[in-house]
Amino acid sequence: MAKVMKIRCEKSSTAKRLFDLLKNNGKKVSDLKEKEFHIQMDNFSEGDLRLEIQKLIESDKSLKGWILVDGNTVYGISAYVNEMKRLKKRGNTQIISNGFYDFMYQNFTIAHYNKRGWIEYNPKYTDVVRILTEGVKTIPPWYSDLRTTVRAMLEVA
Repeated sequence: MAKVMKIRCEKSSTAKRLFDLLKNNGKKVSDLKEKEFHIQMDNFSEGDLRLEIQKLIESDKSLKGWILVDGNTVYGISAYVNEMKRLKKRGNTQIISNGFYDFMYQNFTIAHYNKRGWIEYNPKYTDVVRILTEGVKTIPPWYSDLRTTVRAMLEVA
């Protein structure tokens, strides 16, 4: 029996659109509710699914808000690469987006009392590059979208 995974989305419109896109790509999706649905994992891995969703996030701008596969965020690429370019140009982390802060502490560093505390502990652009360079080595194989995003971020470093 094939494994079934739950996909949850922040917005119901994103859940419906992603459901339709995956179904059109030949995936066995079912049980669409307001913000979630199930997908049967026939002949592909979670890593494959995550990369497919990542590509859809990048190509279909109607997919808004967070998307989770079995409780873990699927990351797009362009927003994080663009943030890296801004950080590189400035050379410091004094102005980072909330999304970038969340990305860093949820995946690679400890959370601080607040974003300001994280910035004070990691004030330089080179701190971010170091964290990502070390962190990419520890990403598990199933978290393929995260690995792809970090590699793209490091390419602009």
